[in-house]
Amino acid sequence: MQQLEREFRRARTMVTPSTRWPLSLLMKLEGYLVRRTCMDTEQVLRELLGRLLLVAENRSWVDEVLQVVKERWAVQQDRVDPHHRPEYVQFINSSQKER
Repeated sequence: MQQLEREFRRARTMVTPSTRWPLSLLMKLEGYLVRRTCMDTEQVLRELLGRLLLVAENRSWVDEVLQVVKERWAVQQDRVDPHHRPEYVQFINSSQKER
């Protein structure tokens, strides 16, 4: 978390000339993609949500989005999507039997 806070502090104080900001953004994105390759999905979500929640203005709309996601997941949790691969459907069916 401290590393994340340091990155935000650095990003807020970083000044890039208006002609170089796209390049700076691409370099940041490239660095993130390199870091992301060694993370699992849960770590990525935790990092992204952490980044969003560190900004106080984002807190309210992030809470709204998470609430909508929870509601949709609750509805979709009991459905099997016919467009998924058979392995996924088998995984869902086996996990429902365990309940």
